[in-house]
Amino acid sequence: MSVGIGTPASELPLGLGGSLTWTSDYALRGVSQTQNLPALQAELHIKPYSDWTVGAWASTVHLLPYSNSTELDFYLDHRWMINQDLFVNASVTHYEYLHDPRVISYNYDELSIAARWADTLYAHVAWSPNVDLYHNTGYVYENQQTLSVETGYHLPLPFGIDSQVGLGYFLPLELRQGRYAYASSGLRRRFGAWQVEVNYIWVQSREHRNFNLGPSATPWVATVSWRF
Repeated sequence: MSVGIGTPASELPLGLGGSLTWTSDYALRGVSQTQNLPALQAELHIKPYSDWTVGAWASTVHLLPYSNSTELDFYLDHRWMINQDLFVNASVTHYEYLHDPRVISYNYDELSIAARWADTLYAHVAWSPNVDLYHNTGYVYENQQTLSVETGYHLPLPFGIDSQVGLGYFLPLELRQGRYAYASSGLRRRFGAWQVEVNYIWVQSREHRNFNLGPSATPWVATVSWRF
């Protein structure tokens, strides 16, 4: 997914909310999860308490050419309001890949902390303790710790258009190789419950990202979402 700013919470009973999304290319940290093909995505969550969110997110993925799989994520999130401008979120997420055609399991867990200031500046740090990394030479590094750091800037524009720019860096903590940078910039516009977004995505070459072997995301990615 592209680096960006969070979306507002639902106002339905029990905080029930969700979304349905079509995107021309599902990009995770700059790398296509769909072999540069479109994806359908869905999210559903509840807010049992005002500052807690429990949810699930799913997407169609093509982890290898000519393969069809599903990414299914479960998450628990807690939000703190430090002051009227500063919000902090802490999340725990489990990533599951159904019908994964790859030679090793890429299921993993992640702990992340995000901060948003005045709906303008955004920062996100995600740590995983148990990622299996498959090197392009065929060697597997099991249960590795990884870290990703992202920052973004959001600026409202005229006619209800929002602009956003983001920069991220991924690094395996126990290995010297496989570190790479990625970035995105784009525009989005809401039409009631609908949102249309266009992003330009950049990622370093395969030479840098030894463990993220999929193709780079198509530079221009269009996304249409319906939220409830």
